[in-house]
Amino acid sequence: MNNNILIAYFTWSGNLRKMAKEIQIQTDGYLYEITPQNAYPNDYFQTIYMVQKENEEDFFPKLKSEIDIKKYDIIFIGSPVWWYTIAPPVKTFLKTHDFTGKKIAPFISYGDNGIGTIEADILQLAKGAKLMNALKIFGTGESEHKNEIDCWVEQLKIF
Repeated sequence: MNNNILIAYFTWSGNLRKMAKEIQIQTDGYLYEITPQNAYPNDYFQTIYMVQKENEEDFFPKLKSEIDIKKYDIIFIGSPVWWYTIAPPVKTFLKTHDFTGKKIAPFISYGDNGIGTIEADILQLAKGAKLMNALKIFGTGESEHKNEIDCWVEQLKIF
C-alpha cells in the first residue's frame, strides 16, 4: 500500500465507489468512504430535496467515522455534483481537516447540469491545499471510463 495516498470519496448511488476502486488499483492508496451519520433517503427525489435544503442552510452533516489525514501527502477527493457543488458530507470532510501542504486530486461525477463551482468550493474549504487537475466524468463512472481514469492518474505524475 502507498502510505502517502488517500482516496476519500462520498457516494450515494455507488458510482464514486467504482471510480475510487479504479484509482486505488492505479495508486495503491488507502480507500476511505466518507459516510454521513444519517444516511440520505434511497429515493432520488427525496435526496435531491434534502440536499438542496442542506446547501441553502450551509449545513455540514456529521460523519459516521473520522480519519487522520496527517500522513497523507496526496488526497484524492471523490464527490458527485449535487446542486452545482460538492456533496455536503464531502464539505464536512474538507472543512474539518487541515490540508496545509497537501495535494488534492478531485474526481467528480456529474449529470446534465455540469460541474458547477465544485473546484472553487474544494479550494475554499480545504485551506492550504494545492488543487491538482480534476477528473470530471459525466454519468456513472462505469467500466467504460476505466481508460479515462487510468490516463488521468498517469497525467497527475504522482510517481
